[in-house]
Amino acid sequence: MFDQESGRPGPRRPLDEERTMSTLATMSAEPTGPTSDVPRTDEYEVIHLGGEAAAIVPLDDLRRLKALERAATPEALEEAEAAAAFAALDEWEAAGRPGAVSHEEFMTEILGTDK
Repeated sequence: MFDQESGRPGPRRPLDEERTMSTLATMSAEPTGPTSDVPRTDEYEVIHLGGEAAAIVPLDDLRRLKALERAATPEALEEAEAAAAFAALDEWEAAGRPGAVSHEEFMTEILGTDK
């Protein structure tokens, strides 16, 4: 929503449930597993597409995040990237570290040796 006089974005209005549901009903992406096992990131649903995790984010939120990213200092971007990496690590640990291998298995795979 834009203010007619200034051309700037106006106050955000929450999406009504009916409009949200009709939009979601037309999407073709679906979770790959049981919905109870799909991790949630804040209020966004996480889905899996082509082996990658993706969040269903309202376009207003995406535009706001992109604008914040453009306006952020390099230091703020670096801090945000570090915070995101730590959040991903926390989620991975909470999920039981799927795909993790022991040090010995890693060394064997990378170096072809047990030492």
